[in-house]
Amino acid sequence: MLVNAINGGEADCVIAILTPPVQEQFIARNRSQINTRVWLGAGKLMEFAYRQKSGKGKVMTFLDRMLFRREIEKTKKES
Repeated sequence: MLVNAINGGEADCVIAILTPPVQEQFIARNRSQINTRVWLGAGKLMEFAYRQKSGKGKVMTFLDRMLFRREIEKTKKES
């Protein structure tokens, strides 16, 4: 299901927060089926930044805003 979701979203890049052994196993099993150009494995670093009590890290805030803007643009084009 995850491979279908990635390919269905026509993503050029995937930013993953999977733990190292799980991520490598997933990529090894599904490499031929995943249609992305870049897979960025941030692992525990991004998970820690995302779950900080003092607020989101700068990277996650940037990504949230970028994804939100992209969804708004898609909605405008469909209307």
